[in-house]
Amino acid sequence: MSAEPVLPQRPQTLVTPKQTTINGVKSLLTTFFTHQQLSRILDTMAENIYANKPFKESFDALTASVDLTASQVAITAKARSGLQKI
Repeated sequence: MSAEPVLPQRPQTLVTPKQTTINGVKSLLTTFFTHQQLSRILDTMAENIYANKPFKESFDALTASVDLTASQVAITAKARSGLQKI
């Protein structure tokens, strides 16, 4: 009988569903937001969905909950004006 070799164990990194979502958004949709910004946005969106708030009402709170750069503020202002026309 020969003993099977023992392979070294690699450390297991736990990837949370939130991290998976952030990675997916960044890779598939945009790099407009940073990892930290997306994390805060997801938290705010979850709270607003749970509170059954409409998206239009949530948009201002969503962008206000994140520290945006000047260029991000300008772009989200354009998006906000587009939502008001709906």
